[in-house]
Amino acid sequence: MLATNYRVFVTGLICGLIALVGLFPSSVIATENQTNPTSYDTLINELDDDLALKNDASFHLHAYLTGTSTFSLKDYVMSLVPLFFSEVKNTVTILYRIMIYLILSMFVSDFFYSHLSTMAQSVISFTLKLLLIKECLTIFHLIENVLSTTVETMYGFIIVLLSSVSGLSLILQPLSMMQSLKPLQLLLLPLSFQIFKQIIMPLIHFQCLMALLGELFELLPLQPLAKKMGDWLHFGLSLLLKIYFSFLMLSSSFRFFQTRLSLMQEKHLFSQLYTLTGHWFQETAEMSFLTLGVLRDALGVYGVIALALVVMTPLIKMTAVYIVLTVFEAMIQTLSQSTLVAHVTVLNRTILISIRALVVFGFLFIGNILVVIIFAQFFQQ
Repeated sequence: MLATNYRVFVTGLICGLIALVGLFPSSVIATENQTNPTSYDTLINELDDDLALKNDASFHLHAYLTGTSTFSLKDYVMSLVPLFFSEVKNTVTILYRIMIYLILSMFVSDFFYSHLSTMAQSVISFTLKLLLIKECLTIFHLIENVLSTTVETMYGFIIVLLSSVSGLSLILQPLSMMQSLKPLQLLLLPLSFQIFKQIIMPLIHFQCLMALLGELFELLPLQPLAKKMGDWLHFGLSLLLKIYFSFLMLSSSFRFFQTRLSLMQEKHLFSQLYTLTGHWFQETAEMSFLTLGVLRDALGVYGVIALALVVMTPLIKMTAVYIVLTVFEAMIQTLSQSTLVAHVTVLNRTILISIRALVVFGFLFIGNILVVIIFAQFFQQ
């Protein structure tokens, strides 16, 4: 009788600890400041903040583009090192909760699970799975917010760059720069931005959620459905980009035929490179090389470097999360071979695949936005 009461007490204490840890506000880490692409002044301030150093060195976007800034690229790159470890710390803060759930589940399964009723076993297992889904979705939400902010920042950053290249004042509204653009080209710019935010991102989020539910709750019909959604999403996006880019090339003026021919030669030169990256990254590599070819001639060295700095920060954040998750997967495999740990291993791989998909789709549309604005500016009739 005493042993039974002891097991009940310890089981209740463990469930209480699980509930207490689950109540910690892990979603706070995933919050990001969203850029408002409709306010031009806000965009400039946001871009200066995104590129600002956390020391005494001052940085101003316009001064850097014109080459009059004393900004040190070496100091900026060195400042990205603590940013990497900061993101590692944030990710580990989320993952330690998962480790607590796993250790508690191992403790329960090894010492008390066989003595509990079937109902108690089901409740404990279901609670642990729900908490694991909560924490893993927090990680996914962190990556999603970083990528969304990157796309919005890039949207405004190119407008600022082209305003500077065109000799316009940075305080002017971007509409003054775009009055001479073709209506269809001007329409496609916000259209691609909204397609990414309102359609692609929710679809990827829903696909990841279905994969998590299918793995953790063993709902087998959801797993092939999530895989089919990924295939449909990739096919649709690839088709959209091909049609989109073909329209831009065909709508360009013939007086820029030599420039377009140069771009096609660059595409052929790098054809062997992007075929090695596989079908997920083929369109990304093609769009990136073509865009960089235009950026090199249009924006000069300072523009390309500043653009790379904007992209570097979210890349470091996502790389930090990816590395921590990879190490975490190897670590949990050494702890136990229980069913729950096996589920978490598959869950972790699902998150890694989703992060790769988010990065690919996000930078596909970043490259898409770049091509639309630059081709509209330099290939107008």
